[in-house]
Amino acid sequence: SARAIIVTPDNKPLLAQWQYGLGRAVAWTSDFKGQWGGDWVSWNQFPLFVGGLADMLLPPPDAGTLTLRASSSGGQTALELSAQDEQGRTLNQRALSGTLVAPNNIGAPLKFSQSAPGRYRAVAPADTPGVYLAQVAALGADGQPVGTATTGLVVSYSP
Repeated sequence: SARAIIVTPDNKPLLAQWQYGLGRAVAWTSDFKGQWGGDWVSWNQFPLFVGGLADMLLPPPDAGTLTLRASSSGGQTALELSAQDEQGRTLNQRALSGTLVAPNNIGAPLKFSQSAPGRYRAVAPADTPGVYLAQVAALGADGQPVGTATTGLVVSYSP
């Protein structure tokens, strides 16, 4: 669900942000030319404000270290995720949300299971030659990403 960050006096959203899967979106419902937001555009802090809009689209800072590795064999991709906090302690029983994007740009959800302390594993089909992209987010108690990891994998053509 969207989070209204700035609302108008009649409670309509002027600035909203929301999470969608592993991505983020921001909606600014005014303009940047000055037609409706002339005071905003001429405000001396406006460049900082616009920079903050861009920051809202960036992934959240890692709440530790997530490392994602991928390997392929026999038409299957194995993804291994290691998770630890800033002090190097393993992160266990984490909710993970992941996607494997195939060469045809179609994403498939990844289902991770914990294989050892701080280690998670997912297996997915990868039998089409080309470049795959895996993205994983560790989720906090509120379901929002608290850390992300991305890796790529190339499946070669083999006659």
